[in-house]
Amino acid sequence: MKKLNLGCGKDIRVDYINMDIVPNKGVDVVHNMEKMPYPFPNNYFDEIVSIHALEHTSNFIEIMNEIHRISKYGCIIKIEVPYFPSITSFSTPDHKSFFSTRSFNYFRYNHQQHFIAGATFEILNLRLYFTRRRLFLSKIIEYFVNNMVNIYERFFCFIFPMQEIHYKLKVIK
Repeated sequence: MKKLNLGCGKDIRVDYINMDIVPNKGVDVVHNMEKMPYPFPNNYFDEIVSIHALEHTSNFIEIMNEIHRISKYGCIIKIEVPYFPSITSFSTPDHKSFFSTRSFNYFRYNHQQHFIAGATFEILNLRLYFTRRRLFLSKIIEYFVNNMVNIYERFFCFIFPMQEIHYKLKVIK
């Protein structure tokens, strides 16, 4: 199984090709994820993870199209980014993209504006997290928020902002 850790930073993973712009120890491929094409052939990867990297980019649609190109049909994509109303989303000066529960809808085949995105992904799962610490209170908040995500995002996300959003996507070709 071919797996890519896209924008890995110092999170070097065993059994993954670790790609980052900075040549840290353990980085296998030094490449700017905002520069296309990536140095991989079409239909190459079975799994791609991107943990706190996409928010540092300004060409989100192009990156998702490139991820689609290098992924096999059925490839699983796991993405973790700050949730848009959280303090972590705006407190870092190099964050350029912001994510909500609807950010990947443009990549769904049946979405009315799919033509803008090009690549097609199925959203298998998305989950909001209140904090990285798995405290009892956090779990209770997360349970309610994730079971009424549309109501939460429309009315309460700026009152009780979640910290992170995790997506699990499947490549459709």
